[in-house]
Order: sequence, then structure tokens, then C-alpha cells
Amino acid sequence: MMQPEPFGKFILLGQVAVGGMAEIYKARYADPSMPQEDIALKRILPSYTEDEGFVTMFQDEGNIAIRLKHPNIVNIFEVGEVDNDWYIAMEYIHGTDLRILSDACEKYQKRFTPTQIARIACETSKALDYAHACTAADGTPLNIVHRDCTPHNIMVSETGEIKLMDFGIAKAASRATKTRVGTVKGKSSYMSPEQAKGKALDGRSDMFTLATVSWELLTGYRLFKASTDFDILKKVLKADIIHPSEMDSNIPRELGDIFMKALQRDREMRYPTCGAMAEALENWIKKYGDGSDQQLGTFVLAMTNQKGHTYAEIPDYIPGDSIYECVNGDFKRKGEDLQQSAERSSSNISIDAAASQQSQPYPGAASPYPPPSGQPQVGMQPQYPDPSVMMQPATNRVPVAYIILYIFLILGTGACAYLAYHFHTSDPGEAPKYEALDAFINLKSTPSDAMVSINGQTVLNEDKAALTPVYSHKRKLGDKITVTFEKDGYEPVTIERKVVQLSQDIEVKLTSLEEIAAAQKTSIPKFMITTSPENLKVLINGEEKGNSPVTLEDVEFDTELKIEVIPEDKAYEPAVQTFVVSRDSEDTLNIVLEKVSAVAKNKKEPPKGKTDKKPSQPKDANTTGEGTISITTVPWANVVIDSDQSFSTQNNTAKKVTVSAGSHKIVLKQPQKGKTVSKTVTVKAGQNVSITYNFNTDSW
Repeated sequence: MMQPEPFGKFILLGQVAVGGMAEIYKARYADPSMPQEDIALKRILPSYTEDEGFVTMFQDEGNIAIRLKHPNIVNIFEVGEVDNDWYIAMEYIHGTDLRILSDACEKYQKRFTPTQIARIACETSKALDYAHACTAADGTPLNIVHRDCTPHNIMVSETGEIKLMDFGIAKAASRATKTRVGTVKGKSSYMSPEQAKGKALDGRSDMFTLATVSWELLTGYRLFKASTDFDILKKVLKADIIHPSEMDSNIPRELGDIFMKALQRDREMRYPTCGAMAEALENWIKKYGDGSDQQLGTFVLAMTNQKGHTYAEIPDYIPGDSIYECVNGDFKRKGEDLQQSAERSSSNISIDAAASQQSQPYPGAASPYPPPSGQPQVGMQPQYPDPSVMMQPATNRVPVAYIILYIFLILGTGACAYLAYHFHTSDPGEAPKYEALDAFINLKSTPSDAMVSINGQTVLNEDKAALTPVYSHKRKLGDKITVTFEKDGYEPVTIERKVVQLSQDIEVKLTSLEEIAAAQKTSIPKFMITTSPENLKVLINGEEKGNSPVTLEDVEFDTELKIEVIPEDKAYEPAVQTFVVSRDSEDTLNIVLEKVSAVAKNKKEPPKGKTDKKPSQPKDANTTGEGTISITTVPWANVVIDSDQSFSTQNNTAKKVTVSAGSHKIVLKQPQKGKTVSKTVTVKAGQNVSITYNFNTDSW
């Protein structure tokens, strides 16, 4: 946890998130006369402050969003800079985004209710409709298109509020940086067809993206998934879009109709505005909603295990019957192989032609009844009527009474007599018995080759213990199972799961006993301090420890050592270093002394009889005084500043040091990865400069 840090008119309380180009802090105004509620402060990473193009784009984001004042849009307070360090101050949302909630649903086998999904889509549609219609002070349309209405940009608060955020790539007529025609921005899996083609966009592009997010929340599957962006875009433009209720019969068809209309590839076939889509969703909630949208805040707390709530409060979700199944991101009808599905979907139609054909209305679309379930046309997306009409849902199901009558007519009097006897003699309270469907689970572990047991019985492969990965182990849908993974040298892992899918993955990460032992350590057994040159006097925290190398026994983590190295040879300068022993520290620290000649080579002695005294000059605030540098590394690293200061950082934790004003060379070394990087920064008096380096991605 970082210490509170001043930043202009703000106090930074802690880092909330860091991305590729910017970081977000929880902050407050330093002035006690200002509102003291938490705010979010988005700040450009130091490595991008010199990129004028990125700074302009960052300013665009703030200047667009600061115009938008709507209850479903994160409020922007101001855009500014502190010593050329640009920031956006915005409303702090106590909650989380849909991406994190969706991941939690998948992990814990939970699901939003259809009413909750309808509410999320409805409120987000209202936010988009407001942004699309926003005008300048003179009434000129701003033509704002969000272009990234994806799960990580839709927030749900702990009180159930829906907030759209991050207009970072939004297109507006007034922005300073213009997107070139044909340039595609955004996340491939959530692009509209027109966005994937690089065409001019309007608000209906955001509608398609929001409908894609809603489809995924309803079904639990990604709508457009492939291994490369190119293949994803082909699916966006061409692949069949299956009605959600055909993926899961528990999903209300009328709600699915709304999203299917918004998912039309021809935008002229969608709702005219996001406001019209919001109205249709509001009507559905009023007519069919179960009230669960009022518990959205509790759902967020439970799925994030906050404030005494846990995911166990939410019932497990068991999908209904499905006409389709998903195999590696491709949807196919049950009983149909992937090649047949691909042939049915493609039919050798070009991407543009397919998109054009799918805009044609489904035969009989004027009818209030939806098309037959499970019968999409080749190369065409079924078109559904305007759900805002909210007509009585149609069904293809034959009444049960008709089925029973038909059975009696076919079976004849003998069968009737048997049935009559059976129902007469059976227990009237006995519930009908249904055989659960077969399901197949895939058992995986990292590392692999772990032995698996289910409900205490070892999983076998040809009479031998099967080792992970184990594929297609047969169970029954709805089974509750206890799975144990065991591997020599690793801590066994036991988890409980419910079989809720016809094909379900169960995967764990095993922790080695060595890692566990290392994590349980509270100290370094032997910590050695060496010097270059060797055999020099060493003092630690003022106590003489003899000549180097010096070995310390059982040094506890977080112990601060002030190390002084005193050479007898006057050719070397003494060295003083403060080092904090951490869990990530190596067991050896080498301190290199510099020769006096190297230190004094720039110090020329004045000639005899003369003085080096110079006339007094005004001091430059940029080169006098002190400032600070905050250094964060992932993982830990050894740090050397100007060959004067050296210390170690802790993983993803800022280390602040005081330096003189001016330029400083910072060297970061990560021994485990064998990497060394350096950077020169300029610090003004009273300024804090933050730098971050990730050795995993080799990026500042």
C-alpha cells in the first residue's frame, strides 16, 4: 500500500489500476475546503509524457467526456497537468466492471438474471443515446460515437448503478486528433460490421457492440471468438448469430428478440437510436421483469466477495436445453460436425456479400410471430419483429393434454389399461423421474501429469491412474463432485464443482512444496555482503562486522540495513548504502567502491593565489533543491541511481527516494531474468517523478 503522495492539488491514496499507457489512482483534493469524497485520477504513464500525439489523444478523451453529464456516465471533473504530467480527475465508482463480473460468473458457475442483464443494457443504452445526441453550445451536433462500449468500460456499482466510462477512442467532430478513414480501432470481438470495415460510424455501431455484450451475458459464451483478429473480424462480418434462447431455453425469447434486432448487420434494420432500444428494454422489464435488477448491488458485492458477502449467496446456474453447442469458439447444432456447420455458414459467399444478404428480412418478418426455432437460413441472419410491440409470445410447443390424448389413441386399450393400473397403484406423491443428460468434463492442471480423483475414486485410463490433462470424463449434468489433484512435490488441491455444462473444463494451478516453504519463511538464513575490492571494513547499523565478505545469520524480512564500507586504501571513496531485506532479495549483496580519481576528475583545483569563488548568481529552481523519484518494478529489481544510491524494490510496490534537482540516471537490474535497463529522468525541486518498468513485458 503506497503512502499518500501529493500531486498538484490532489493527494494520491493508492494505485487502482495500470494499463499500457495510463494509470489510475484513488485520490482526494488536498484542500480541505474542496469536496472530500474519493475521486479517480487517470494519469499518463511517464514514458508517454513526451509523445505529443498520445498526450493530444488523452486530452481529447477528457475534453469529450467532460461535456457529458448523465447519471449513467462516469462524471469527469477536470483535465489538467502537473509539471507536464497530464491527468483526468473523475468520479470514483465503488464497484467493478462487467469484465471482472463475467469472469467471476464463469469461475463460480453463476449468472446474471435476464432482468439484471436487461437493466444493465437499458441504462447503458440511455447513456449512449445521450452521448450520441450531445451538441456544442451553439447547437452543432458533436457526433460522438463511443466505439469501445465493451465489458471493461461498463461499471456496476455496489448500489446497483450502471456507469459507462472511458471515451478514450470515442469519435467526435470536435476532437483534435482525427481518425483516418479506414482505420479500425477498438476490440475486435465487439466491433460492429461497419466498424470492422473501417467505415463511417454513427450511434448504431455502439448499439451493435452493446447487444454483443448482452448476448454474451445471457448465454455465457463469447459471440465472436477466434485465434486471430482477422478470423474474429470475419466472424463479425459473416458468422451466423444464434438467438440466445436457442443457446439456452431458460433465456426469455422476447428479451433475446430485442438484442437480435440490435445485432442486425445492416444498421438500417436495427433500432433507429439507442434510446429506442432502451425503451424496448424498459417495456420488457415492466412486463416480464422479476425485480432482481433491484438487487444488482448485492450481486456485485457477492461476486467480488466484499463487505461480508460471498459468491455462495448466488445460486448456481444450470442452463436449459440448447439446440446448439460451442466447440472452440464455433457454434454448431447438436449432432452436426464442425465441417458441416462451416459449410452451412459459409456457402462460398464473400464477406461483403454475406453482410449484404443478412440484411434481407426473414420471410414473414411482418408477422408478430418469430421464425421457427433452430432454423437459420444459409448465409442469412434471421430477422425478428420489433419487440417494443410486446405482443404475446408465440410458441411451437404442443399442449401436454394433446400429447397425452395422442398417446392414448395410439397405444390402444391394452396400453391404456396398463397406464391406468400404473397411475392407480403408484404413490400419488411420487415425483416424475427424469434421467439427467450425459456430460463430459475435462480435467487440467498446471503443471500437468497430476493424478485425479473424483469423490474419492481415482480416475483411470486403461486400468491405470489417468494423469492430467484428462479429456471427456463422463458424468451426469447436475452432478456435484469433489475433485482432488495430486502430484509428487506439489501441494494437493481439492475443489468442489457442479456439472453445469455438457462440456466443462475444471482446471487448477498446483503450488510446489518448495514455493510453499519459501512463502512460509520469515527471514533469509544467510545474507552475505561482498565488496569490490575485497577485504574492506564493513559497518552495519553502526556496528563493525569485520572485513568483507560479511555473512549475517537469519535476517528477517523488512529489516533495514545501513551498510558502511570503509577502505584503508585512500585510492577508494567510502560507500554508504541503505538496503531493505525483502522476500525477493538475493542472498548476496555486492557493493562496488569507486576510485577517488573517478570521483574527483571533474573537480579542478584552482591555481595558487586564486580562488574558485564566483560572483553570486540567481539560483535556478530547476537545478537547486531536492525532489523525489518513485520507482515501481514488476517483479522486484536492484536499483542504482547515479552510482550513488542503490537499493531493491518490492514487486509492484513504489519505492520513493529523495534526490537533488537535476538529471539522474537510473539503472534497474533483475538478476533472475538476467535483464538490465536504464533510464534518465529530470527532477525539478519539489517535484515527484514516477517511473515504472515491467520486466515481464520489457516495457516502461
